[in-house]
Amino acid sequence: MDPKKLIYATFYIIGPLLYFTAYTTIQYFNGAPIGETMSDALSIIALYLIGVSILWLFTMDKLEQAIEADRKAKQADQN
Repeated sequence: MDPKKLIYATFYIIGPLLYFTAYTTIQYFNGAPIGETMSDALSIIALYLIGVSILWLFTMDKLEQAIEADRKAKQADQN
């Protein structure tokens, strides 16, 4: 799998889903209303995604350079 796709899926899909599920479940068992809990979790996830998007914007070039260097190193090891 492409490393950029794996990193993207981790930060944009898997992370927020895990956070939403865990936070909602924990708050439910603590006796908090489910509607407030879901609203709080979605608000936090929205802020998280804005932050991650900004970081993704500034680090994409460095990420591509690192992936390309890793590919070149693997090719050099094979030869």
